[in-house]
Amino acid sequence: MFSWGEEQNEETIVTITLKQLDNKSTIIEVNESGLKEEDPEAVNKMMGQKKQVYKVLFRK
Repeated sequence: MFSWGEEQNEETIVTITLKQLDNKSTIIEVNESGLKEEDPEAVNKMMGQKKQVYKVLFRK
């Protein structure tokens, strides 16, 4: 679980769950909460956070 933005009163929480299907397959489930629907920048924030989650999962 990752959390940020609390100090700006805009806390976002991202939870990453790995579910093993078999010896060769894993499902990566990412759940995000805290974004406000009425925020005109919500989509841009989600896209930026998606990039950060990708870096956490697949950094070299």
